[in-house]
Amino acid sequence: MVTQKESQQNTYPAFLLHADRLLCLLAVMALMVGTTLLVIQIWEKDSFKWIWQIVGNMGVLLVMCILAITINRLLGRTTSIVVRIAHAALELSVIAGFVLSTLVIWQVTDLDVAWRAIGTISVLAIASCMGVVVSRMATR
Repeated sequence: MVTQKESQQNTYPAFLLHADRLLCLLAVMALMVGTTLLVIQIWEKDSFKWIWQIVGNMGVLLVMCILAITINRLLGRTTSIVVRIAHAALELSVIAGFVLSTLVIWQVTDLDVAWRAIGTISVLAIASCMGVVVSRMATR
């Protein structure tokens, strides 16, 4: 028999369900816009650099949405504060990766700066995941 506490722990929060739906809608929009611009660029005689940049942005947005939904599905059901902190850190690192890749695609920032920022973001994301592992080992 499932207790009240166990049934509450296994439910998926409503705000994450709405966030996943919004991310799915955003992913479909990015796929449609990117594909449409890609077809236009292929059939157009003149090559526009900005269309390729938007197509690249839409591809990165699509990957970001898929990663965010995956992270939500993996970590969304737990109620542990450490897992929630790691969940937030991973989501923020996905958003930071999207912003950083947008800056690189539109050539606003230097590539060396982008690689350093990616390294820093990766270290923070790995540290938050290690916090989940250590927390689970400590509670057993």
